[in-house]
Amino acid sequence: MKELPPESKLLLQLYYEQGLNLEEIGVTLRVSSAAISRRLKSTREELRAALEMRSRRRAGSSAQELRAGLDLARIDFDLSGLLRGDPVATAERDDVV
Repeated sequence: MKELPPESKLLLQLYYEQGLNLEEIGVTLRVSSAAISRRLKSTREELRAALEMRSRRRAGSSAQELRAGLDLARIDFDLSGLLRGDPVATAERDDVV
């Protein structure tokens, strides 16, 4: 996340954290909703590719294989913290973040 360009981080934050739809983001940034959709898609693809590369390099397994071993329902992700670059912006549901 920290390697993403600021524009990509902003899009992710507006869409996922703030809950704005494509049209609302487009009005805010003065860009068409179609362009916002393409940018979000591109950013997600970039994140998936980076995750896959790191998974294989660090764990020797695909990201999907690693996900299969996690109980994601018990993990809260702090998107805002990740976008700011905070280290370890995740916690077990029972933990306080």
